[in-house]
Amino acid sequence: MSYLRLKNVTFGYTIPANITQKAYIQKARIYFSAENLAFLHNGAGKFKLDPELATGDGGQGSANGIATFGRTAPMMRTFSFGIQVTI
Repeated sequence: MSYLRLKNVTFGYTIPANITQKAYIQKARIYFSAENLAFLHNGAGKFKLDPELATGDGGQGSANGIATFGRTAPMMRTFSFGIQVTI
């Protein structure tokens, strides 16, 4: 099985000081961040496995003592953005 996962990406831009000083701001930064953007996999037949999860120990937390072996709900995608300002 092979896979590629894009887990965390952050883009940021610091506004030049000559622009921010006109508004009496020392520093201003705009950013965008995203988590769990992509998961591409090849292999494992009909089962969509997450190779980073190892849930199910053959007894506790698994149905009838059968390990779930990474077959769980997918991770949620998270997007955030913001502005950091130093006055």
